Amino acid sequence: MDDCRKKIFFGPESGITRNSFSDIFADPDYEYCSYGNRHRSRINDILLSKKCMKLAKSRFIKRMIYWKVFGYHFLKKKDAAEYMFIFSNGYELYGEQTAFLDFLDYLREDFKNCKLGIHLYDAMQRKDTIKFLSEYRNKFDIILTFNRYDEIEHGLEYYGPVSESGIVEPQGDGEDSDVFYAGAAGWARYDLILDTFRWLSDQGKKCIFFVPVGDASIRKEYFQRLCKCLEIQADYAEEICLAYKNSKFYFNRYLAYAWTLPYIHKTKAILEIVILPEGRASCTNRLAQAMAYGKKLLTNSEITKEEPYYSKNSICVFSKPEEIDLTFFDRDFEKPKRDFSGIYMLKYMEYKTFGNLYDPKTKSYLPNFVI
Repeated sequence: MDDCRKKIFFGPESGITRNSFSDIFADPDYEYCSYGNRHRSRINDILLSKKCMKLAKSRFIKRMIYWKVFGYHFLKKKDAAEYMFIFSNGYELYGEQTAFLDFLDYLREDFKNCKLGIHLYDAMQRKDTIKFLSEYRNKFDIILTFNRYDEIEHGLEYYGPVSESGIVEPQGDGEDSDVFYAGAAGWARYDLILDTFRWLSDQGKKCIFFVPVGDASIRKEYFQRLCKCLEIQADYAEEICLAYKNSKFYFNRYLAYAWTLPYIHKTKAILEIVILPEGRASCTNRLAQAMAYGKKLLTNSEITKEEPYYSKNSICVFSKPEEIDLTFFDRDFEKPKRDFSGIYMLKYMEYKTFGNLYDPKTKSYLPNFVI
């Protein structure tokens, strides 16, 4: 065997969550296996492969079938005594629940000394996702959730969100600001986004917001609500930057993750608006991102006060913009004594399941790990 323990992480192939895991992607100690539309589109291949598997008399043949479908390197050759498989989310992995459960069963069958972990980056909001959780729950050695409400309601272990910090190369120049926001405007978030933008701007704070509106059928309505909130008249445009006081509101402008970084570097605070009503999700990835980049966080999530690193100097919780204490911007940021990287989370899961960490460089086990 080349290694005593091989570590494989299954994460998305694109999007902000993929960027949050960038340090894992860049670490040679972990094999990053992406999932996404490429795997969803091949679900028929997977189902056909299941029929082939009924004819297969060896795990080797099954492995070759999965290797052909997914193209994951670890499936090509078994060269380790132990395996650690860690997934991000579950339902999206292959776009079909049965295929995902079958793949988990295969891993257990072919990799006898393996451990399986999963970090849930979606809230258990719907009946189908809750049912699916009950189906795969016993297949994992450890399940972590980013959502405190799911910890309470479903007995999952809360870990919180993760964030890269310094791995992704910033693109563009950005602009100085007091508050920066980049995020979708769906659900019940839009009005609070607008009210917060106006109130802070009226108090002399410079806000830069990028707010894409994915649903084309509601864009005109959302544009009208924006103009009404700011008490300005403007001709409708699919995408436009509206200036208000010293602030800028980029309507229906999507800003890719790497392009947000210069703005994050140059802002005092990041705004987080969780989906309301309360109880859906306790936070977004902006909680970890702000802490990792040493930026203050404005959030409407009351439960954030339960974080062990919560400080009034670093995190301001509000339900109405008028509740924001403006002296918050003048206080010194208190850096949390915590590692928010995805790598640290994987090490935590490895330690919790195996009882130690394996270092491929020295080919030795590390028994001490500070949780």
